[in-house]
Amino acid sequence: MLSNIFCNSKIFIIVMQGENLLQITNLERSEFLKLRSVLVDIYLSAYKDMPEYAYNKRKSVKSYMDWLFKGDPSGFFVAKLNDEVVGFISCHRNWEDYREGKVCEIHEFAVKEEYKGRGIGKALLQRAIDYAISLGRKKVTLWVGEGNERAINLYLKMGFKPLYKAGIWVRMKKEL
Repeated sequence: MLSNIFCNSKIFIIVMQGENLLQITNLERSEFLKLRSVLVDIYLSAYKDMPEYAYNKRKSVKSYMDWLFKGDPSGFFVAKLNDEVVGFISCHRNWEDYREGKVCEIHEFAVKEEYKGRGIGKALLQRAIDYAISLGRKKVTLWVGEGNERAINLYLKMGFKPLYKAGIWVRMKKEL
């Protein structure tokens, strides 16, 4: 449960119930490299019950993490709860969608399984949306697995609308 939010251009600090302190921040390249193994673990944890939507080998996930970070380091945010990294979101600011034009594209979004349901995902998603707004983007888009009901419900609550389906994926968009 979120209570207070404080932010500057680099770090969002959210005071949650009790003593828990959630920070959402970018990483420098050196920090990313130090935390990459932790980020791989978070990704694998988040998708353990949905392997059809994910890379399943550590080496593949590591390469994917590198691609995500390299694509837009300023759009790669991590959530730290009391200094423990518990989630991340990656969005690319200059993604060209053949139907929507230039958008801010959310490519990946994961929270450690044991931390789901605490508002961390909502805070990460809001940070990505705020990032898109700060860049003057008019749309945020993403793909989500059709069976990932928890994520779909969060996206719907945050104002995303489903556009169409392609195989096992649902395309969603939020107008800003």
